[in-house]
Amino acid sequence: MSDLINKILVPTDFSKSAHAAVEAAASLAKKLKAELLLLHVTDLPGYGSFQLEEDYQSVNVEQLAGKIAEEKMEALLSESFLKGVKVDTLIRLGKVYRTILKEAAEQGADMITMGTHGLSGFDKFILGSNTEKIVQLSELPVLTLKDPINMAGIKNIVFASNFYDEVSLSFPTIYQFIELFKAKLHLLKVITADSFEPTYYSKKLMEDFAESFLLKGVTFDIVNDRTIEEGIDRYCREHQIDLIAMTTHGRKGMAHFLSGSLAEQVGQTTSFPVLSMKMTKAKVPVGVIFPD
Repeated sequence: MSDLINKILVPTDFSKSAHAAVEAAASLAKKLKAELLLLHVTDLPGYGSFQLEEDYQSVNVEQLAGKIAEEKMEALLSESFLKGVKVDTLIRLGKVYRTILKEAAEQGADMITMGTHGLSGFDKFILGSNTEKIVQLSELPVLTLKDPINMAGIKNIVFASNFYDEVSLSFPTIYQFIELFKAKLHLLKVITADSFEPTYYSKKLMEDFAESFLLKGVTFDIVNDRTIEEGIDRYCREHQIDLIAMTTHGRKGMAHFLSGSLAEQVGQTTSFPVLSMKMTKAKVPVGVIFPD
């Protein structure tokens, strides 16, 4: 993992959840001997869609926003948890999710860590649509969290999946993260009324999955719930899980049942941190039932 993660991009709107993301990323950076890139994006009204009116331009909102961001970034850099970590900063103007993805690619980031809720009004930054798009579209692992987390205290990680063959293409990256913390791995499949699957079939899929990666000491759990999101969250609370790991197809609509926007939905509904990895494209075998 340390060979793969050398630079962690952390978008920040200076909100509470973003602050938690920076602290978590700093803890990771120390463990991985990686560097941090703190990015603030200001999305001014009308930017990228139409020219601002002349009287609005006269207020020089862009310059004001930049100054405020610089001051907040400077205050953030003084946090004690950043001591001993190499940190670079960027302040940009543009559409939030597009700018984050653009900078991640151009700056050579290997991972994105971000808060899942931002502020509203002028300080608006990371809200549902931006979070969803970043999780869905990023080719990098994305760690999202709402609250502060002790990264050094991660002992139990659940990998929630349908365990079909296509998941295997992206799991190695997630497993390296699990190995990094020497955490216990729990394999979880949630069955809902709308996506029934025989228990023996689910169990066989999970056992074959574990065998293909030579996984040892893992637990296999199949639970029933109203929705997959509720099932995952309930399982985490009952089993003292520290981190949820998932793969995502990066699609919407019917693809929700192929883990399309499920990772983002889980991130929005649970208080647990979520590590998501975009799935490498693969065809779903004809006749399979209950793809997540």
